[in-house]
Amino acid sequence: MDRDAATGRGAATRRRRGLSGFIIATIVVLALVAAFFVADAGVRNYAENRAKAEIAAHLPDSVTGDVSVSIGGLSVIAQYLMGSFDRVTLVAPALTVNGVPASVHLVATDVPVDQAKQVGDVRGTVDLDQAALNTLLAAALPKGRPQPTSCSATAPCSTRAA
Repeated sequence: MDRDAATGRGAATRRRRGLSGFIIATIVVLALVAAFFVADAGVRNYAENRAKAEIAAHLPDSVTGDVSVSIGGLSVIAQYLMGSFDRVTLVAPALTVNGVPASVHLVATDVPVDQAKQVGDVRGTVDLDQAALNTLLAAALPKGRPQPTSCSATAPCSTRAA
């Protein structure tokens, strides 16, 4: 009679080898998943910095300030391969337009990778104080038109003849 068969060691050894293979396969899969998320985080950081640089390069000379870009969604790599980003947020808390301070917050959804295509939806807010709004209105109105005297968030702008 075979010694391993008599003691039952052969079956136990085979079970341990099977369990070892399962553990190794699980560790490899988990390592690949972790590597994907690390790579995705790196690609997300690169894409956000690239978008920030592109936006800064295309702002008019009269606009100054720092714009931060955030790309939402689970995987930037998957979104890129699908052809559009789910959500892109642009925030500029201290933007200056023609010397007028403003805070800007924009959220764009369905932003295509191909810049020739249209963005799905863009929503945003621009926060101005009263003096900044009056300065922009005065610059925007044609000469000879009534000029704003005061505007606020709670009262509509009143005008006076120029």
